[in-house]
Amino acid sequence: MHKEKGSGLAPWPQRLTAAPPRLEEIGVSPEEFQEDTSIWHFRVIEYWKQMKSVIQKNSIRNVMDMNSYLGGFATALNEKDVWVMNVAPVHVSARLKIIYDRGLIGTVHDWYAF
Repeated sequence: MHKEKGSGLAPWPQRLTAAPPRLEEIGVSPEEFQEDTSIWHFRVIEYWKQMKSVIQKNSIRNVMDMNSYLGGFATALNEKDVWVMNVAPVHVSARLKIIYDRGLIGTVHDWYAF
């Protein structure tokens, strides 16, 4: 851990799956965090198996998670050659703290403003 730097975050790439200290700030337990990570890992594996027959190698480059929760979907795609933009709705924008703590990127969007 980088405690000497004050963040309490695990180094990359362990920080993708290690529960960050700020979970408590958004009311998420480490168990919920791990469950979300596991669920998305399973879903991506299964979905990727189904897609093998219909996609060409390296044909998926950019993916948007339009309602990122804790970044579990992007974490599950870490081994794939894709770039994921995590998007959090404005009313739960505090989730971006966790996405950033995982070493991922993200943004906030207000879907109801248009």
